[in-house]
Amino acid sequence: MKRCEVPVRVLALEALLRRLPLTYPNRDAIEEEYRRYWAGYQGELSLSYDLSFLQEQDYYIFHDLRLQYENHYFQIDILLLSASFALIIEVKNYAGTIFFDRTFKQLIQTKNGIEKGFPDPILQVQKQRELFEKWLTSQKIQTLPLESIVVITNPYTIIKCNPGNAEVPHKVIHRNSLLLKIEQFEIKFSQPQLQRKELKKLSKFMVKQHIPHQPNLLETYAISPVNLLKGVYCPRCSFLPMERKKLRWHCPKCLHSDKTSHIICFKDYLHLNKSSMTNRECSDFLQVPSLKSSARLLESLNLTWSGQTRDRIYHLSLENLTQHEKSP
Repeated sequence: MKRCEVPVRVLALEALLRRLPLTYPNRDAIEEEYRRYWAGYQGELSLSYDLSFLQEQDYYIFHDLRLQYENHYFQIDILLLSASFALIIEVKNYAGTIFFDRTFKQLIQTKNGIEKGFPDPILQVQKQRELFEKWLTSQKIQTLPLESIVVITNPYTIIKCNPGNAEVPHKVIHRNSLLLKIEQFEIKFSQPQLQRKELKKLSKFMVKQHIPHQPNLLETYAISPVNLLKGVYCPRCSFLPMERKKLRWHCPKCLHSDKTSHIICFKDYLHLNKSSMTNRECSDFLQVPSLKSSARLLESLNLTWSGQTRDRIYHLSLENLTQHEKSP
């Protein structure tokens, strides 16, 4: 029902790293966050293969479903919905050795002799389960039996916990045990709670209730827009800026030439600034001196707009930009 796609935060971090000078003071922290989120996405993507073995008619699968309960937003990595039960999966792609410290409710990762502390993913997935249950109740939807687990996608990760802790072996599994765990839930919850028609209706409703998250990384990292590099990047060698000549973009470094390199520039603006752009803002960000040329680029995207011709505001859409990026 909702496929595994590159998270918007990953796309925004990529855009930010493209637009920051290599010597920017806080760049290391941004690169570390990017690596962490990218690893998480790769872990979630790897589970798509395992989940493909489930009977298609028995399960509705949601990746990165973000819902709102009262004033709180919560995001579920993977939600499996069947007529008998619902399963919330928190996906982690840790490497090395991980230790679930139940005394201080934290996870400690040891990798290459270095220890790092992280929030306890068991507590995270339990909180998601509580909020999801409250959300179902608030929508007057019949509550299914709910289960939650943490899946470690790296098969070489060593999992440890305090002696006598029975919760971790019950709640935390490696990826290769996922299908077996689901089979155990199928046996435990063998009685259908919803009819197929009701299940389909609920699944469609949940997709409609999904609220995409648009992070404000400039605010998060206290970066002023004046620190961002402007211009159109060369997709082949990353040279900045490309030159606009005869309706094409030309790279003076590797001599690459094409018609669509400006699309990724619009995407960077959308992820880092705002979802609307004037002709003058377009000219400035793409570093196109001619307002006539920048207006032509905006109009070629068939964007929705508001205002009069002179003060027209174009509304950027990720779907629209991606569609034009794929066009020949």
